[in-house]
Order: sequence, then structure tokens, then C-alpha cells
Amino acid sequence: MKYIAKLKYNNLTLESIFKIYNWRFNTYQDKFLISKIPSIDDHILFIHSELSKSSSNWFAYFEKNSDFQFPKIIACSVLDNYSDNTSSINFGRLMVDPSFTSLGIASKLIRYSIDYAKDELKCKSIKLVVKNSNHRAIRLYERYGFELTENNELRKYILKI
Repeated sequence: MKYIAKLKYNNLTLESIFKIYNWRFNTYQDKFLISKIPSIDDHILFIHSELSKSSSNWFAYFEKNSDFQFPKIIACSVLDNYSDNTSSINFGRLMVDPSFTSLGIASKLIRYSIDYAKDELKCKSIKLVVKNSNHRAIRLYERYGFELTENNELRKYILKI
């Protein structure tokens, strides 16, 4: 069974935290704005802090093969910097396990995030920033209707929802 759920303490394993760390700082390091690679301990504290904030919503695409095992994380994304005073939110940290790419999982997480921002948070727009060199992500975001607002080393996009 595969499904998307909001990441919480009760569905996040240490294995998942290590996977997210590996994706971000090894597999997709050239795709993200990273000034310094943190230690795994600092990353664990970061994830803990993020899950504690009401302004941050982490989502994961899980696979669960039996009732006797924890779900295995396959991908994740984040909606953050949400507040009741704004009608906009930021989308980012979209990462898919390399052995599961080209299966539409990133698309499912984007669609889920857009629907969540619109229906649950009542946002009017979603913003994102992507490196100019990340052509695959750029094509995907543009397919979902994100419009380019700034194009330098980084491309800034907005989607009105």
C-alpha cells in the first residue's frame, strides 16, 4: 500500500530521518541551496524543530507492505512559512528516493501539497525557489502552472490557487 500523509512523530522513524538526510545532502545536494552540510545530530534536531512548528507542514509518500512493519518513506515535500496573516505559503524540499523516480510520485506530492494549501490552509498562492540548473524540477513545476516571477541563478515561481 502506498499513500501520502503528513509527517508526524508517530510515523517518522530514525530510518526515515537518515533517508531524508541522505537525499538532501548526498543524492540531491547539487539541487538545493546548501551552504554547509550539518551533522546527522543537527539534522535530527532540525527535523524535530520543523515538526514542532505550526508554520511547517511536512508530507511524505509512504510504502507499507504489511501491518507488522513501519511505513517506508519514499519521498517528501514541505509547505512552510505559513501564518494566519498571510495568504501565501512556500513549497520546497521535494525529494524522491532515486529508486522510485519517474513513477509520478513527485507529481502526487505536488498535487497533494497544492490541495492542502488551498483546502486546509486557505492559501491563495504558493511560492517556490529552484536552482536554474534543476531542469527536471522546473519542467514539473511549470506543468503544474507555477509562473516564473524572477530568473537569476535562482528561479522564483508563484502559483495562484
